[in-house]
Amino acid sequence: ESMTLRDQIRLIGLVVKQVDYDGESGRVTITFNPIGIRKPRTARHERSNRGTSMSDTEKVDVQFHFQRRGKNKVLVEGKEPPKPVKPKGRLPRITRYMALAIYYEGLIREGHIHDYAEIATLGHVTRARVTQIMNLRLLAPDLQEQLLNIPRVERGRDSLCLRKFQSIAIEPSWKQQREMWKDLSIL
Repeated sequence: ESMTLRDQIRLIGLVVKQVDYDGESGRVTITFNPIGIRKPRTARHERSNRGTSMSDTEKVDVQFHFQRRGKNKVLVEGKEPPKPVKPKGRLPRITRYMALAIYYEGLIREGHIHDYAEIATLGHVTRARVTQIMNLRLLAPDLQEQLLNIPRVERGRDSLCLRKFQSIAIEPSWKQQREMWKDLSIL
């Protein structure tokens, strides 16, 4: 048998004495009235004692935090997880170009985009620029990996530009590319 809302509110009023909330820590403390509540049995007293009535109030501390779920904020039990540390600096432009080339190639392979001209139109850049970016995919795989793992730039301009890699990228031999890469002494 279910209780009516009025009965539920009355029951809570009889059982709960006070509710405190600390907004900074997200801690909620509920103080219960002693009447009618029995202390839970512990392992030691389980056989001999079926629970005893409390003579004074009982407090329960619970910690909550807000968590985003889509557009809404939801109250969740537990401590707030530590915020991720934002890395210092920014990714070099050549690293972003390399990632773009990989992404664009995936879009073409999956059939979402038909050709470089469509990428240029959607990205508001020239077809020549898209070709320059896509030429980075012609580099040897280990050279592509090095481009993706260049350290972040913390201040000033990028020391590497796309123009430096065009002559290396159009070289068909990966062995020759690696030799040209060493001659540049860029990384």
